[in-house]
Amino acid sequence: MGFILRLLLTALVFYLLPRFVHGIYVDNATSALIAALIFGVVNAIIRPLVLLLTLPLTVLTLGLFIIV
Repeated sequence: MGFILRLLLTALVFYLLPRFVHGIYVDNATSALIAALIFGVVNAIIRPLVLLLTLPLTVLTLGLFIIV
């Protein structure tokens, strides 16, 4: 349920983004939903790998490097 809610919220942000940032175009809500799904999948795959690769630095800084 949390993933779906986060996906819909991200799609809403992508849909409303062209109103605030010039140079970004979104054709319809479907393309915003597809972009949100791609961002969600990439975030689900890449984030654990980055956390694993930065584990030594995180241990040296007592967990403060995760904020970066």
